[in-house]
Amino acid sequence: MSKKSVYGSHNKNIVLDKNSKNFTIELDSNPTTGYSWHIFKYDTNLFDIVDHTFFPSKRFIPGAGGRENWVFSLRNVKTIEKNQFKNIEFIYIRPWEPEKIIKRIIFTVKIN
Repeated sequence: MSKKSVYGSHNKNIVLDKNSKNFTIELDSNPTTGYSWHIFKYDTNLFDIVDHTFFPSKRFIPGAGGRENWVFSLRNVKTIEKNQFKNIEFIYIRPWEPEKIIKRIIFTVKIN
């Protein structure tokens, strides 16, 4: 049985085994500015997005940020090759200005 794993911008290398159920990517965000994280690239044959939730800061200050949690699960486990590497790429944008990418972060997922 594998435990739930949380990864963030401090740890962009994700190591999973085929028995992993879900893993979470947590990113700092401040949607009051109009910006939010969007998935730019990922392998839809290998990962499912289970949930995407914004958690506001516990400090109740107008304009305070929070964090976005993206929960993924592995799919097609039987087709996964040992020591396979895949990337999940996020961009931080305003939806009405998709060409103005403020931040980009790439997580490398290794599946044992």
